[in-house]
Amino acid sequence: MDGVERAPHVVDADALEDYGIGYDLGARWAAERASADELKAVAAYAHVSWFRLHLRVEHSLSSWLAPELGHGWAGPDPRGLRREPLVEGLVAGAASVHDARSSRARPR
Repeated sequence: MDGVERAPHVVDADALEDYGIGYDLGARWAAERASADELKAVAAYAHVSWFRLHLRVEHSLSSWLAPELGHGWAGPDPRGLRREPLVEGLVAGAASVHDARSSRARPR
């Protein structure tokens, strides 16, 4: 490869699984519960650099996640949800639903 030796890319199976779970949850929340404004706000994170997903106290994603994630979910930190594979998946899943709706709504 052009004389450049590259280290093999290691995929973290747990991180990949968490991302997939987050993606499914984000898509379900977007389809079943999110208001248009909530969905637009979460989907916007998919197109910018971010470190924490900030949700208002009344945001439906917080309350929707509690029963979905069970006892391991302590609720959102006041500083926001840290960027980690599950949360990245949530954003991506919600964004996929948002983008699909947006593309159907555009005139052709």
